[in-house]
Amino acid sequence: MRSSPDSGSKPVPPAESSIPTKNTKPRSVAVQPGVTFAAKKGTNYQIAVDSDFGDFGNLSFALEPTPTPPNDDFANAIPLNGFSVSTVGSTVAATMEPGEPAHAGSSANHSIWWEWTAGVSQSVTIDTAGSSFDTVLAVYTGSRVSNLTVIASNDDAADGGATSQVVFDAIAGTPYLIAVDGFEGDFGDVQLNVSSLAPPPLQFGNVQRLLNGQFCFKIDGTPTQLFVLQTSTNLMGWQSICTNQCSGAASNFTVPTDPNSLARFYRAIPWP
Repeated sequence: MRSSPDSGSKPVPPAESSIPTKNTKPRSVAVQPGVTFAAKKGTNYQIAVDSDFGDFGNLSFALEPTPTPPNDDFANAIPLNGFSVSTVGSTVAATMEPGEPAHAGSSANHSIWWEWTAGVSQSVTIDTAGSSFDTVLAVYTGSRVSNLTVIASNDDAADGGATSQVVFDAIAGTPYLIAVDGFEGDFGDVQLNVSSLAPPPLQFGNVQRLLNGQFCFKIDGTPTQLFVLQTSTNLMGWQSICTNQCSGAASNFTVPTDPNSLARFYRAIPWP
């Protein structure tokens, strides 16, 4: 005890200790750790639970299966539309199918599938940039998972990262099946990017009315480009007439008039 100079003897509290005390971790937020892993049938797993700072107490434990992705199977490949498109998915809890090929030299483990149809014959780039794990990527044609023709495949892109990239010459109207898996069983969140050049807009021209009451017109576009010809009487509801492909020359159409409508409109839109 020390003497106070102004008011006699008063107790002075001891200096604060710099030694940390037990259980100083903030307790205002409940921490609920969890893990996700690919379990194999017939394998026994040991699960350990502990706490920080030697803490202890009652434990609530849950073991839940992760649902498989909607595009886990080849037959459920998700269609992609557009000349350039990006989408996301996950290979967590994805599986392999009997007869499924190895993708980019890596045995199938947790593959998911997309389908993309080329609207124009041109070079296309597909990559998994932005994915959270070491991906493998493969592009196929075919109608059965056990009988596919590989068009392009890749493990690691040229930039040295763990994501994948392929470049190939797509043929207009051809459906391409895209598989994303993980290298040596890896899995995680997928970002898939398809990049190709959109062609210039389709052009109508040379509209002529014929002596028999019909009229004709032509449609110009990029050679090999696919398009759908549609008609409408009110510019709101449209009905498809046909799907066609631009050649080196303009596509010519002859259509009858409709005596029950005062006007009829036409448009051509890229397909798919």
